[in-house]
Amino acid sequence: MKLTRLLKTEPVTVGFLTLDEISNNMVEETLAEISSSLSQTFPEFAWEFTHLNEEMDLEDPLKTLPLLDKAYLNMLERRWAFCFVVTERRMDPRESRGGWMKISISHSAAVLSLHKLAPLASEMELARPIFIDLVEEAFARLNGLQKTPVNILLKEKAGRYFTPEDKEVIIKHLKEVAQVVPQERLREASRIFYYLWVIVRHPLWIARATLSHRPWSMIYRSTRLVFAAIAAMILSVVTVEFWDLAVNQNIWRTLSLGVGLVILASIFVIWKHHLLAQGGRGERSTQMAVFKISTVLTLLIGFVLLFVTLFAVNLLLTFAIFPRTLVSKWLNLESASKVPVSNYIRVSLLVSCLALAVGALGAGLEESENFRYLLYGSGRD
Repeated sequence: MKLTRLLKTEPVTVGFLTLDEISNNMVEETLAEISSSLSQTFPEFAWEFTHLNEEMDLEDPLKTLPLLDKAYLNMLERRWAFCFVVTERRMDPRESRGGWMKISISHSAAVLSLHKLAPLASEMELARPIFIDLVEEAFARLNGLQKTPVNILLKEKAGRYFTPEDKEVIIKHLKEVAQVVPQERLREASRIFYYLWVIVRHPLWIARATLSHRPWSMIYRSTRLVFAAIAAMILSVVTVEFWDLAVNQNIWRTLSLGVGLVILASIFVIWKHHLLAQGGRGERSTQMAVFKISTVLTLLIGFVLLFVTLFAVNLLLTFAIFPRTLVSKWLNLESASKVPVSNYIRVSLLVSCLALAVGALGAGLEESENFRYLLYGSGRD
């Protein structure tokens, strides 16, 4: 395959971004040991480690999404494969049950909190192995291992020892990470075909990244989207003219309209909130493609679920509120028995299409930061 010939293998680049003095000191003390540990555990790969310190004021408790976005932009600019954002601030318990880390598979980044290590601030010899263990836990989960309980302070011995099965999973993932397509060569092949190629090669990776966004949460967490959709649904379903229009539509045509609206709504929200960040120099990695593909799939799945939910609610409401005797009068039919069930289905489909379109406009009115939090940061780790 042409794209396979375009690939070249590069070192696995890992970036550490520290945001305060304590985290800066911790990474400086442990970076050499982390580098040595990963290099010895996975000698099949060349490694590059970078540490940047950008001290900044953070809210308490910590919101991780702005930090994940910051990590992603640094990855684009500096061509990092992974980024660990380290801070001493306490994490919001709504985002991290244990308070140690927030993992984003789609960003290929993790936010690590040293807040629970504060009592050991003067005992670096005790804190160092715990932090190294924290990094290795995050690194393992970013590379395909299943979620494991993080309770580091209760471990008898700090330091994660990867089993042969663990190593096999991580090595397989790292091989894909290390293979990149140079930007200048990518112009030789269609970008669309490149993304399709990534989908075919990494379906499980993309599925994990997409599901980590919890696309179903769009149905109830986006206030303006839900309010706009419900308002449009109520206003249209009580209109006689709308019923007359709906019952004269072909069901398959209306379904096709719904599919088209799902696609258009996703495109609109992506454009409105700038969800597919562009940037970076030189290499285009599989991870960047996975991030963009999972973002698009999250929106598509979210709007599909919204459409199905609206249809189900509409169907129940129309059957419950509008008896056949009333509908027969609206449609000038001879008797209630001549009102087929398909009429209710047609009306519910068309109402759902209108509500979906208006709901997408409502999503566009959300603050971009709030919508990105809804999309990427709504779940707990």
